[in-house]
Amino acid sequence: AAAWRALHPESKLMMPTPADADMPGVALRPLYEPAILDSSMPAETSIVLLRTDPPVALLDGEYDRPVQTRSGDTPIALWRDKGGALRAFNRTVDTDLFLTFKISKDKKGNPRRVDNQTGSVWSDDARATEGPLSGKRLTPITIEENVYWGVSKEWFPDLKLIRPED
Repeated sequence: AAAWRALHPESKLMMPTPADADMPGVALRPLYEPAILDSSMPAETSIVLLRTDPPVALLDGEYDRPVQTRSGDTPIALWRDKGGALRAFNRTVDTDLFLTFKISKDKKGNPRRVDNQTGSVWSDDARATEGPLSGKRLTPITIEENVYWGVSKEWFPDLKLIRPED
């Protein structure tokens, strides 16, 4: 911290408050509150930041089923993998097919992710494993989960909150 302050005396560091210090795995509140440019939500609102161009945000949530949304012209699908990590993908295939997803059951009753357009089955890493699109792969989108709206608006002043389509 001292080296950073010497190089950047005008900046402020995000440091844990005394209440946060003993809580491993808990998102830290900023020590210095950001100058919020958009007061539509409290600064401490937890969001999912999608690194699209431009970046967009979704409210943090369970996302226990596939969710479809858009960032400008980019159609996006989000889902949790078997380990619980939230993943996001551009749902465009072959430049002109825009997939939507649902969970269905196989013959044994096991859940599987299927697209509504072709009936292809998709893995956690967005690779079609069965069906007409077998072998195709969706492009991943970098995301950051459990980040604060206020801090994100500091870094991305034009950040917009988007909502799921369904």
